[in-house]
Amino acid sequence: MKLWDFLIIFIGTLPFYVYGIDYGYLGGVLAVPEFVQKYGTYDAAEDAYVLKSDKLSLLSSSAYIGGLIACFVIPWLATKIGTKWGLVITCTTFAVGGALQLGAVNLAMFLVGRILTGVHISSALILGQSYINEVAPAHLRGFGICLCLQLLTFGNFSASVITLGATSAGGKLAYQIPISLCIMVGGLVAIALILMPKTPLQHALKGDWANALAAVVKIRRAPADSQLVRAEMERLHHATKDQVGSSKWSELFQKGQLRRTLYSFGTYFFMNGFSGCNFYLTYASVFMAQAGITNPWGITVLIAGTNCFLTTPALALVERFGRRRLCFIGTIGCILMNLGAGLSYVIGKDTKNSNIALVVFVTLYIVFFAGFMAPSGWAFSAEIPSARLRAKTIAVTNIGNNIVTWAVGYGSPYLFQDPVNLRAKFCFFWLVGCLICGIFFYFCLYETKGLTHTEIDELMASGIPARQSVGWAQDKVRSRVGTTHEADLSVADSDMKRGDLNDISVLEVEK
Repeated sequence: MKLWDFLIIFIGTLPFYVYGIDYGYLGGVLAVPEFVQKYGTYDAAEDAYVLKSDKLSLLSSSAYIGGLIACFVIPWLATKIGTKWGLVITCTTFAVGGALQLGAVNLAMFLVGRILTGVHISSALILGQSYINEVAPAHLRGFGICLCLQLLTFGNFSASVITLGATSAGGKLAYQIPISLCIMVGGLVAIALILMPKTPLQHALKGDWANALAAVVKIRRAPADSQLVRAEMERLHHATKDQVGSSKWSELFQKGQLRRTLYSFGTYFFMNGFSGCNFYLTYASVFMAQAGITNPWGITVLIAGTNCFLTTPALALVERFGRRRLCFIGTIGCILMNLGAGLSYVIGKDTKNSNIALVVFVTLYIVFFAGFMAPSGWAFSAEIPSARLRAKTIAVTNIGNNIVTWAVGYGSPYLFQDPVNLRAKFCFFWLVGCLICGIFFYFCLYETKGLTHTEIDELMASGIPARQSVGWAQDKVRSRVGTTHEADLSVADSDMKRGDLNDISVLEVEK
């Protein structure tokens, strides 16, 4: 791997680190006494300031309002100014949102800041993967997408660690330092992205081949008349010959595309909304404190660290074991861990041993989610849309994801706190959610391991059920690579080695 290639991939994935920061800092801040005193309500019965369920819901779920808005605006913005400048704008918006939260004089101002930071959540998913696919060499695109997920979890972990360290400072600094992280990281990433090249695809889709050539020369660092640049331009012509023009949102729901839209939408929707991952990552400190844990910030760091470091080997396991098998291992594990967490609280009656068991089961839940369910779900959800409609499919997927995540974030405090006050018994709720996920995955998650996008198109057109897709995919790969050895199933297909640009995520030019 050339240093320049790694550099543009790494900087292109940094918006996902910013995304992870948003996940990581809020969970710890919500348990800081000074923050609770500033935005909470005095409870005479407890003789302390508390964040009631209504305020806790608003603080955690408001970001998803911004994410929902971005799903409608960002695809249009990207077609006008390109993925690079779209990411620059959204990272800057994230920093501005952090500044509003830091300087907030009331809850309303803080919520506006949360909405602005939420704009970046959907923007990173819609634009971040597109940018990586458009600038990375063909043989490094898979590495780039994997790095997106890794940096997201690392952002979550690093924000949790900084929040834990800030609590020792005491006073207002305990919550001001983590919030300041939003300003610093968002601003620095925006500056770094300004230095990155534009994508040639943006120019090619507009028929501006002179600037497309200039972009390829800059990205590949080769002369315009070199064989590398000529081959890249030929592939770009081939990939965009039928793409110039407008695409309509309604195409996502037309015959031939509807199934693919629903599969991508449903996978992300159920994986993020029904599995419980967003609840544990957002409310870890508050939830653990409510259950009787004396050091909720430390548990938050433990959960975030597990989520981060389990992602790295999982990215290789996706290609070794396939999407369906890995996803089912993760789903079954999440079901059992939620069952164990709920039973430990019910049987232990809030004792020290039950608290330890709760931490263990929740941590193991993160192991199964981050190590098995999430990587396979991410891979399938991004692979199944057709190339021409991928950007809009991801946007629609994020609309559903933001709605269900907002609902989970807003409604959860009313269930594990007053008035329902389920506490750790709330884990049974996520047990049922994981069962629903498993049912959807069984019927709708196809095996795409080793398949090119052309073969995925063929798989979708074949009409075979998802449960038979493993054998279909294995036969297809065997026939293409010319071997029946199981180890060869993980070998990259020849189209990817040639750099076939049909495998990239494209942004259509809006008329």
